[in-house]
Amino acid sequence: MLPKPFVEEHFNFWRHYLAGQKELEPRWKRCVASTDAMLGEALGQIYVEKAFGEEGKRRTLEMVNAIEKAMASDIRSLSWMNDNTKKATQQKLTQVATSLTIRSARETRIHNGGSGGL
Repeated sequence: MLPKPFVEEHFNFWRHYLAGQKELEPRWKRCVASTDAMLGEALGQIYVEKAFGEEGKRRTLEMVNAIEKAMASDIRSLSWMNDNTKKATQQKLTQVATSLTIRSARETRIHNGGSGGL
C-alpha cells in the first residue's frame, strides 16, 4: 500500500470526486480488495478445483450445454425475432458456451504443465 498522503489523494479524486464515495474504506478492506484484484482468478481456480473437482467441472459443463440447447430452441421459436437477429443471437449464445469450454480446456493444459496459450 502507498503512504497515506498518496492514498488520500487517490481517494479524493478517484473515489470521492469521480465516484461520490463518502469516506475512505478501512485499510484492511482496501488490502483485501487489492489482493482479490491481483490474485482473485488464481485463488478462484484453486477453490473450484478443491471444492468441485473434475466431477463438478463435468456436471457444470453438462449443465451449460443443456442450458445452451434449451436457449437455442427458445430462440428458434421466437415469432417476434427476425431471421437475421435469430442467427446473430445463436452465434452469441454459442460463443458464450464455447468460451467456457475453451477456458476449461486451457485450464486442463495449464494443470498438466502446458501454457494454455497464456
